[in-house]
Amino acid sequence: MTKAIVVGAGLNGLTAAAYLAKAGWDVTVLEKRGSVGGLLDMVEIAPGYRASVGPDLAGLLSTSVVDELQLSHHGLELLPLDPVAFAPESDGPGLALWRDTDKAAAEIRRLSSKDAEAYPRFRRLVDDITGFLEPLLTNPPPTPDVRSAADIIEMLKLGLGFKKLGTATMHELMRVLPMSISDFLDEWFENDLLKGLLAGPALEGVCLGPRSQGTAALFLYQRMERRARLPKGGTGAIIKALAAVVKTAGGTIRTGCAVSRIRSADGTVQGVETEDGETLDASVIVSGLSPQRTLLELADPAELPPTFVGELDNIRYRGVTAKLNLALSELPTFSSGSGKLGGVVHIGPDLDYLERAYDAVKYGTDSEHPFLQVVIPSLADPSLAPDGKHVMSVLVQFAPSNAAADEHRAARVLDTLETYAPGLRGAIVAQQMWAPADYERELGLTEGCWHHGEMALDQMFFMRPVPGWAQYGTPIEGLILGGPGCHPGGGTTAIPGANAAKAALAQR
Repeated sequence: MTKAIVVGAGLNGLTAAAYLAKAGWDVTVLEKRGSVGGLLDMVEIAPGYRASVGPDLAGLLSTSVVDELQLSHHGLELLPLDPVAFAPESDGPGLALWRDTDKAAAEIRRLSSKDAEAYPRFRRLVDDITGFLEPLLTNPPPTPDVRSAADIIEMLKLGLGFKKLGTATMHELMRVLPMSISDFLDEWFENDLLKGLLAGPALEGVCLGPRSQGTAALFLYQRMERRARLPKGGTGAIIKALAAVVKTAGGTIRTGCAVSRIRSADGTVQGVETEDGETLDASVIVSGLSPQRTLLELADPAELPPTFVGELDNIRYRGVTAKLNLALSELPTFSSGSGKLGGVVHIGPDLDYLERAYDAVKYGTDSEHPFLQVVIPSLADPSLAPDGKHVMSVLVQFAPSNAAADEHRAARVLDTLETYAPGLRGAIVAQQMWAPADYERELGLTEGCWHHGEMALDQMFFMRPVPGWAQYGTPIEGLILGGPGCHPGGGTTAIPGANAAKAALAQR
C-alpha cells in the first residue's frame, strides 16, 4: 500500500486526500491548526452566529469532484442564490442581476434601454467562451511542448473545441482574454452602475484594478451567475463532507500537527518531520500549501535546480483581501430596498470608484471608500444565526497588510456600509475582522493571498505555479503541489487538489 502524507487540511488538501484514500492508499493528513478547513473553516462570531473565515460562496466547486467523491451523500447541499448580485444606491433603486437573463434585462432597462438590448447578447458570448474554457480549467493544462501521444490527443481536443466556437467567437476569445474588464465592458454597456457591478468578480482576491490588463480573463474565470451558490450550513459543510470521505475510506486526519520539514534525499521525497519532533515516512507528499511555503520553507532548496528556485522567488502573491464578519440583531435596511439582498451585495457604483480603491493599495493605504462585496448567508440558510437574527459577511478590497491600515479598517468599512444601509451599526451584536496579516499568521497563506499566488495572465494556465511545472509535480520526486497556487488557481473549486491526487496516482 502506497503511503502518502497530505500537508494541510484545507479544501484542496482534503480533496486530494479523499481521492487517494478512495484509491486504497494509506493516507495521513497533517494540519497545524486545531481544526480543519483553512479558508473554509467556520468561526463563531457570537453565540449562535457562524461565518466562514474566507469566502462564503461555493458556486465554482467542481461538479466532477462533487460527483466523484459523492459529497451529497455526506450532506453537502448547495443553495442557488437569486438575484445573483445587487448594486444598491444611496439615493436610487439600485440594480439587481437575476439568474434569468430576460428578468435581468428588464431590470437593466430602467437604467438604459441600449444596455438592456445588449445584455442577452453579452451573456451568450460569455457563456460560449466560458463553455470552451471550462475543460481547460478543470483538467491539467496542456504542455506547450508535446511529449506523448496523450499530449497530442489533448491538443487535438483543444483545437477542435476552439474551432467549434465559430470564427466570430474565436476572434472574440483571443481578443478579450488579455483585455481589462473596464475596456471589455465599455464596448458593451453605457451605464456606470451596471459596469461596476459586472466588474466586481474580476477583482476578487487580486491586487489589480478594473483597468489592469488581464482582468477580463478573471471575469470569465469567476463566472458570476454560477458562483452565487451557498453551501447549506456554511462552507464548513464542504469540509465536513470531504473529511467524512477521507475517514470512511480509511484515511487519517491529524490536527494540531504542524510539519516543520519535508524530508528528501537524492531528489526523492522520504517523508516529513513535525514541530513536535515526530518523523513520518511516505513515498508521496501532497502539499496544499503555497509553492513558496512548500518548496522554499519546508523542503530543502538545495534539492531544487537554481533556476527553479529563482522562478519560485518571482511568484507574486500580494494578498489584499480582508474580511469583516458581523453578527446582527436584525436584517439591515438598505435605502435601495431590502428585497434584493439574497446574493452578493456589491458596493462599488462605477469603474472609477473601483479603480480609486485599487489606487490606494498601491501606496500601502486603505481607500477612504473601499470596494465591498457583501453576503448575508443567513437569508438563504437561517441555521447560521439565531432565529430572526442574521450574519453579514463583507469582503474588503483592497486591503494592504500593515498595522496602521488594519487598525482603522473596520470603522472605514462600516462608514461605507452606512451610506447604503443607515443604522447598520445599531444592529451589530459582534464583529470580527480578518486582515491579510491574519491570514498569513493563522492560516499560513503567503502574504495573506487567498489564491496562493496572484491570478494574472502571466501566472495562469501552463505558467502556474511556474513555467514548465504546471502538471502538479516538482523537481523532488514524490512531492506534489495541490493548492490553489497550481492550475487553475484560486476560488472554491477543489480542482487543484483533485488533479494533484490524480497526478500522484498516475505516477504509481
